[in-house]
Amino acid sequence: AYLLCGQGMVYATTDAGGHWAMQRIGKAPELHASATMTDEQRSQLVLGTTPDLHAIAFSDDTHGFVVGDSGTIFATDDGGKTWQSRVNDKKQNFTTEHLLAIQAIGNLAWATGFDGIILHSIDGGQTWEKQNSGTTMALQSVYFLNPDLGWAVGWSGTILRSTDGGKKWQPVTTDAATWSINTVYFRDDKNGWACGFSGELLASHDGGLTWQALKSPVQSSLSSVSIDKAGRIWTAA
Repeated sequence: AYLLCGQGMVYATTDAGGHWAMQRIGKAPELHASATMTDEQRSQLVLGTTPDLHAIAFSDDTHGFVVGDSGTIFATDDGGKTWQSRVNDKKQNFTTEHLLAIQAIGNLAWATGFDGIILHSIDGGQTWEKQNSGTTMALQSVYFLNPDLGWAVGWSGTILRSTDGGKKWQPVTTDAATWSINTVYFRDDKNGWACGFSGELLASHDGGLTWQALKSPVQSSLSSVSIDKAGRIWTAA
């Protein structure tokens, strides 16, 4: 398992969480501790200078990505021991938009973020191309069940659906989504759930074409949803 710290560290465990090892993604600045350091310098010494990071995803035991502010993308081919920045031929990020979510399936990967940005890679994250989302709303989460069928969700109840790997994204209009949506997850090609602000919980049983609001036990923002092997659905606030 892997944990992402927004300030530039990844923690990895190989014994079901008994022990965690830290790997720094960003390069630490050229600073040396001293009694006269400012609070800002002390913070930089501890955290490094990497832009804020927001999401982590692995396609297998060794290949993974993290994404963050200003289009930051880092990739690892050795299980998180080392991380490399992914940039274009001009040594620039593939977008300047903040990236909020990432998912990888084999050599395929999708990243979403501010202003409706969707980036797609077909070569293990070496290069990325923009997909047309048709929205300017920030996309908080992306989930692909397989290389073709995927969903993206975000601000103001935005729900998008694709059946061709993101070449075309169709907006889904539903009265059930009244708040911004933080995350989406599908168990199979029919049954999925999404959740977001003010305790909003949504369910779909037709592949995301229609959605129904579920009664929520909380009014705080729900940040993630998943299902375990026993069939229990979990969400976190």
